[in-house]
Amino acid sequence: MSKRITVAPVTRVEGHLSLQVDVSDTGRVIAAWASGTMFRGFESIMLGRDPRDAIHLTQRICGVCPIPHARTAVEAVERAFGVEVSGNAVLLRNLVQGAGLVSDHLLHFYHLALLDYVHGPSMPPFTPAFAVDQRFSQADADVFADHYVVALEMRKMAQEMGALFAGKLPHVMTYAPGGVTQQPTAENVAEFGRYLDELIPFVEDVYIPDVMRVAQVYPEYFEIGGGPPSLLSFGAFPDGAGGQLFEAGKYTGRGRSPVADRGAERHVFPLTGADVAAIGESVKHSYYGGGQGRAGRAGAAPSLDKPGAYSWVKAPRLDGQVYQVGPLARMVISGNYRGGLSVMDRLLAKAYETEKVAVAMREWLGGLALDGSGYRPVTAMPTSGSGYALSEAPRGALAHWVEYAGGKVTGYRIITPTSWNASPRDDREAPGPIEQALVGVQIADRSQPVELYRVIHSFDPCMGCAVHVTVV
Repeated sequence: MSKRITVAPVTRVEGHLSLQVDVSDTGRVIAAWASGTMFRGFESIMLGRDPRDAIHLTQRICGVCPIPHARTAVEAVERAFGVEVSGNAVLLRNLVQGAGLVSDHLLHFYHLALLDYVHGPSMPPFTPAFAVDQRFSQADADVFADHYVVALEMRKMAQEMGALFAGKLPHVMTYAPGGVTQQPTAENVAEFGRYLDELIPFVEDVYIPDVMRVAQVYPEYFEIGGGPPSLLSFGAFPDGAGGQLFEAGKYTGRGRSPVADRGAERHVFPLTGADVAAIGESVKHSYYGGGQGRAGRAGAAPSLDKPGAYSWVKAPRLDGQVYQVGPLARMVISGNYRGGLSVMDRLLAKAYETEKVAVAMREWLGGLALDGSGYRPVTAMPTSGSGYALSEAPRGALAHWVEYAGGKVTGYRIITPTSWNASPRDDREAPGPIEQALVGVQIADRSQPVELYRVIHSFDPCMGCAVHVTVV
């Protein structure tokens, strides 16, 4: 006999997520269902608007990581307009996006995930808290609590750093078709560098060691929560010369570890245009009418009473297959992480990625030309067109598609990282990545299922980004 546990809402995630798991008599998860419980209609908001509005409106999908939406939207619009930007614009966008990633990764570990492993002070927001499987001494917990507070200051600094070229944050004001309207000067470049002088040592000397300490104390989580052995990255942080800091590609492994055999490298393949065309969204178990829908085309209308539906999140699939996305996927596909697929691998890959991006920002900063070449105004736009752009948000692969005619948007589609990771079952009844990652997890105390939270939080789900619909 199995027993169903419902956790709703799952706390310390952005937006609304609920979870149901079937647990065996021995406490092992045998099936899971992840549900986005909130309806939003950002794509439908875009209909009838100037396509340039997408740069600002789609940022409001999420207050945690709006920068990737701004960049992906502006690049989709630029592709539709036939506009190419300068190398200075590329670097400026990288710097703003990099600052956002550093801020977001610090937020995830210290303020969203760490409290699954460490008891904080006996006061809000640290209470209420789980009282099971807490392995750190009080002295260790006090050190983590100090770092929790310092990380708040570091996040603030990362936001201030990004705002130097973003105009303000969290929502970017300077991305526009044609580049970035904020001109780099000797003063703001030097100030950006001073922020890096404080952030990089914190990442290297505090953040990474803290994650490693958690991994040492909870080593079994290198074997828990692997999820599907297929990884996807859309690529991110172009260098302006055809390269990217993170490669676009897909990993189609046959096991839970990317380095399980000597031929593992053969399982990483570049992402092609045909792959992008093969991205679809199943809505069989989502609260929308219709069946399989191709990205960029007409979406499905809401259907709250639909039989068999249990989530407002759609189920993105590449060529019908389930992929997980995020820092672990980026780092594996780019050859920067050679661990496995697990809860702890996600935390470690994210920490190492933070260092990689922070260090890269120094190079981007040094490559800036102190002139006005970062913005070339687009004086007129074609009356009709279409375009798409792929990028990477902190949580993984992000794509925007835009179609417009007569100067007005006729179709807009967004597929976000959490749509991949927190998707429901698809047309083939294949569970989404989080649903798969939870199967096999052993729960010690069903009244305090901290093990479930550790798996879920390792994906850092953002439900505000994931729940969308196109109505045409």
